[in-house]
Amino acid sequence: MDKKDQILTENELAIFNLVNQQLSAQEIAEKLNKQPSYIRKTKFVIRKKIERELRKIASSLRLDLDLANIPSDTGLLIGFDWVHNTKVYLIFTV
Repeated sequence: MDKKDQILTENELAIFNLVNQQLSAQEIAEKLNKQPSYIRKTKFVIRKKIERELRKIASSLRLDLDLANIPSDTGLLIGFDWVHNTKVYLIFTV
């Protein structure tokens, strides 16, 4: 993948992978020699980037978004495809 096509920076990607390992902000901070507040802020930035990307894809697919059922930290977006009359799950992976 071209660097300009990457959604997350290398630092954000490292934090994202550690979050997926169910580590707390304190544990991630200790592993990366960062402040826990920096980890929490970066997690928020990651969440927003993932949400923005998933919404962009959903819009391009003309999905009706189920905004009430969007889990905040999972990288999952639930939409509805009226053409095929089915729910669509968009999952963010790296």
